[in-house]
Amino acid sequence: MTHYILKDIKVSIYDRRNLTEIAADMLNIEKENITEFKILKRSLDLRHKDKDIFYVYTFIFSLKCQRPVCNKLEIYIPEEAKEFKNEHRINIKNRPVIIGFGPAGLFCAQTFIQHGIEPIILERGKRIAQRESDINKFITDRKVNKESNICFGEGGAGTFSDGKLTSRSKDARQNIVLNTFVKYGADESILYDNKPHLGTDVIKKVITNMTDDLISKGAEVRFSAKVENIILKDNAVCAVNGNGFEIKADTVILACGHSARDVYEILDNIGAAMQSKPFAVGVRIEHKREDIDRVTYKQHYLRTPLPAAEYILKYQDSSNRGVYTFCNCPGGLVIPCITEEEMLCVNGMSYSKRDAENSNSAIVVTVDQKDFGSSRPLAGIEYQRQLEHNAYVLGGANYSAPVMHCKDLLKNTKDKGFSDVTPSYLPGVKQADLHDCIPQNIFNCIKNAVEDFGRKLNGFDSGKAILTAIETRTSSPVKILRDENLQSINIKGLYASGEGSGHAGGIVSSAIDGIKAAQGCMNISK
Repeated sequence: MTHYILKDIKVSIYDRRNLTEIAADMLNIEKENITEFKILKRSLDLRHKDKDIFYVYTFIFSLKCQRPVCNKLEIYIPEEAKEFKNEHRINIKNRPVIIGFGPAGLFCAQTFIQHGIEPIILERGKRIAQRESDINKFITDRKVNKESNICFGEGGAGTFSDGKLTSRSKDARQNIVLNTFVKYGADESILYDNKPHLGTDVIKKVITNMTDDLISKGAEVRFSAKVENIILKDNAVCAVNGNGFEIKADTVILACGHSARDVYEILDNIGAAMQSKPFAVGVRIEHKREDIDRVTYKQHYLRTPLPAAEYILKYQDSSNRGVYTFCNCPGGLVIPCITEEEMLCVNGMSYSKRDAENSNSAIVVTVDQKDFGSSRPLAGIEYQRQLEHNAYVLGGANYSAPVMHCKDLLKNTKDKGFSDVTPSYLPGVKQADLHDCIPQNIFNCIKNAVEDFGRKLNGFDSGKAILTAIETRTSSPVKILRDENLQSINIKGLYASGEGSGHAGGIVSSAIDGIKAAQGCMNISK
């Protein structure tokens, strides 16, 4: 049957008609003539919000009637699905070992399983339910569990996040990732929304289902299995060992995320080719969600259901440093992403409904070797640790986060209490001057950016806003040098994937990287 497509159809947020009816009216036919109706794309158009706000759709469907005359109607020719055929495999003497079970590790394991190879997955953390218990315990007693926390465990750091699924990648594997999430419990809207997200509540369900299925199909997942060394022979991987285990392996895939600093130290010790790379540091800013929604949607606010408003803001400092908002969490929470004692760093998280009282986002500044004071591969990690320790001390040395009123940042005042925006960070906060934990040049960049963002998004620089320090885990501070198959350029059998490799960022691109790593191991044509 022929399928047709209608592209870029604007629908007012006040239009209550069924989408099939809207398409039928455009074509001047009865809606009963439209079958197999499907949304291909959806985005929110705010460019003319002073007048109206539109959803912009692309539809595909079939017709039971003769093709109507309409210059927008085209025959739909789907992009040819790219098949990744297994032409031949390298000689994997032992089962491949995947270190880490975030998006990269999950999708690497799934790819192996689909090709009849049963991998062993070593995850230093625990399953999601146990992770949640350990995180709640940290909030209560403020004792760091270095192996089970916001960053480490089943699903990786993305499990406790906003669950953004946006990606700049044009890789065809992106469709594999999104369809897999739907298979395991995500809503189909992620397949067509312009800015899809899951929320931590949905991610937990999806990841749990995916893990259970992988185990049922032969993947061996070992939790609380921290790798302590990668053993080489003749500059090739021959085994990995850790707390109570040693596994022979000629194929090891690193999928451990960018917070696994001890893994970078292992790689440094065995001489893996790496280099430091730029990343970004800064603070989390919190506003009342209703304030961001009101200024974004203007007169349309509360008149009709709309999603919690998102924003992306950028600024170029006079020193040519890039400053930008990062990981916006509308209706979300500020959370601890602490993995080491006497360190403090924060991130953002939200649930699928994005209905918490505050909206938050990082405001971060690009840093590089000039800031690290060294070109050594691990210099960026040392820089992160110093900033995180500064924030820990400033917060009272008990894992409370240091916070500051936005107006104190801009006007050099010292307001007390939280009469407008209540900080969402748990286990708690302490008011402080963030000058004392952030380098002056970085602090000045943040201040200038906030003023600029206030001109771009009215009220962003409001005195009501709260700043929480410190955000340091925006991306990997290290890049593992690898070839086109994702294998280390100087250690045979060692593959690097996901955010921890320094080549990916975010859930989807990390998952794609995991697929590519497995395909690289098996020499699958691309």
